[in-house]
Amino acid sequence: MVEHRKLTAEPREVLGKKVKQLRRDGILPAVVYGPMVEGADSVQVDGREFGFAFRDVGYTSLIDLSVGSDKSIPVFVREVQVHPVRRDILHIDFYAPNMRLPVEANVPVSIVGELADEVEAELTLGLFEVTVSALPDSIPDELQADISGLKEIGDQITASELPFPEGVEFVGNDDDLIVKLDPIREEEEEPEEEVAEGEEPEVVGEDEDADGDGDSEEE
Repeated sequence: MVEHRKLTAEPREVLGKKVKQLRRDGILPAVVYGPMVEGADSVQVDGREFGFAFRDVGYTSLIDLSVGSDKSIPVFVREVQVHPVRRDILHIDFYAPNMRLPVEANVPVSIVGELADEVEAELTLGLFEVTVSALPDSIPDELQADISGLKEIGDQITASELPFPEGVEFVGNDDDLIVKLDPIREEEEEPEEEVAEGEEPEVVGEDEDADGDGDSEEE
């Protein structure tokens, strides 16, 4: 049996605008929903403990959530609402899946490996995450795109070419670009402006009265 990160929650009776006081006390409002929950349960979690757990699991790994004295249930962090300016967490959505049925999840893609020294090209990056379908306990934390095999201009890795673990299916367009070798773009030099005959070039920042003939005085 796969071990999951554990998190404790409490039933939440404070609703609406009153949840501001919860946040001031370091408590985050949340909701639990999904096929393993009747309706939606309003809960609250310790903000610090959730931060530690979320740092470990992200959106792709399960958390064993204990609500009060009830038996824990496996949940995904489905959504985290944050303040647009302060970036404080405002609300959390936990999703309780049926562990026997596949679910879809967005999995991040990381670039690994290095290009050979003789490769003269630049990398064009495409998708940073792809959607997969798998049993809840089989969702990978990430997928890796190894660029060490790219040798020539035009070589690329598409979404369908990523190394998906057994039991994990890609959901999307097979040709979606992950990374590609493109020619190195040369920076275009800006043409120098020609000064018309008889005109003096403007010198930015130079004191017009550098010779001391001006009438300006410091205030």
